[in-house]
Amino acid sequence: MQLDLETRNVQTHVLGEATKLTGSSDQSSAAVIAEAVTSEARLHQSLRKQRGLTLRLDLINKCNLRCTMCAFSDEEVFRRPTRQLTFEQFRAMFDELGPHVREVMLSCGDEPLLARNLPEILTFLRSEHPEIETGFCTNATLLRAKIRRIIIESGVASLLFSIDAVTKDLFERIRVGAKYESVIANILALRDLKIQSGAQRRRFVFNYVLMKQNIHEAPAFVAMAKELGGAVIDFRHVVPMFSGYDLEQELSAHPAKFNFYRNQIVEEAARAGIEIYLPAAFVLEEGQTFNSRFAKPGPSLDKFFQVAADPAQDQFPTAVPQGDLSAMRRYFAGCAADEFSTTFCNWPFSELMVRDQDEVLPCPWYARPLGRLSEGKSLSDIFFGNDFSRLRENMLKSNGDPGCSNC
Repeated sequence: MQLDLETRNVQTHVLGEATKLTGSSDQSSAAVIAEAVTSEARLHQSLRKQRGLTLRLDLINKCNLRCTMCAFSDEEVFRRPTRQLTFEQFRAMFDELGPHVREVMLSCGDEPLLARNLPEILTFLRSEHPEIETGFCTNATLLRAKIRRIIIESGVASLLFSIDAVTKDLFERIRVGAKYESVIANILALRDLKIQSGAQRRRFVFNYVLMKQNIHEAPAFVAMAKELGGAVIDFRHVVPMFSGYDLEQELSAHPAKFNFYRNQIVEEAARAGIEIYLPAAFVLEEGQTFNSRFAKPGPSLDKFFQVAADPAQDQFPTAVPQGDLSAMRRYFAGCAADEFSTTFCNWPFSELMVRDQDEVLPCPWYARPLGRLSEGKSLSDIFFGNDFSRLRENMLKSNGDPGCSNC
């Protein structure tokens, strides 16, 4: 059964093969159903009490770079026809679910600065939903003066920059199509604008994809990110996104080497006083070692310090009132993500993602879409519908859901 909290109607909830407990009695199955109904009720109550959802979506299905580890390096993906959300489509999508949303991330894997409606959407979220945290990830190649001003004025809470090297040669070899000096100059200009306008609570986060070819530059990147105004660095292992990727670049094939440089990253972060997210060290098998004599010397930051901030500035941003982001995060403590933190995974309770401007999933790794906007359903219909509810029911089990096997 499932209780519709809006109409108070009790609906039948049928357990499919994927949701049945293997070898369970009728009584235990009934207990699972009862717990699932209670969890759905708790979710509705939590969202009525306070905003608790994170919405992730790409405004456009394009990127202007062809990074070596990314699907856009595949010719077919890079040349696919352009699809992007209009402002009207975004607003229609957002309005119904909006009262439950606490955070909107306007990028998942594509480049949001290519979307012609990004400025209008940022302005809409700031004016209509100022209590929502907004953010996006960018390669910063298109971070020109006009959009820098809009970012500051619209109160974007988090900017995530993707950089995977310290030196110019390696940076441009990985991020094919990007110019090192231009990217650094754009970020420096936004950093300075943020300081000048008093918007220093806005967070800069740096994403660094760890690979065999760049792991030796990762410790030095800590200092570089600090100079760029970074508050957090998210170091993450490469996830192959297309069949032609060189699997030799995965550090799981070089565990001792990763562990060696990982220790250096931790030490540099402690010295710099910067927050980092870093994969755990590998458990080494007998004989797996890395001789420090083969370690590459740390790269020089000389080229980085030669780059000046982009001087272009068409208009200084209008001062905007700022909330205390740390206070906002304290307010959101106890929301859906925290309330269901003891489940197999709390994302189906607190997150939803729109992929390719159509498919709705709980996360990028789930096996299949749980709804499509092209079929005429709203985000709210899908999130509170049977497929998401069934997935949440499976999160109450110790082994989760079969669709989570790719996580």
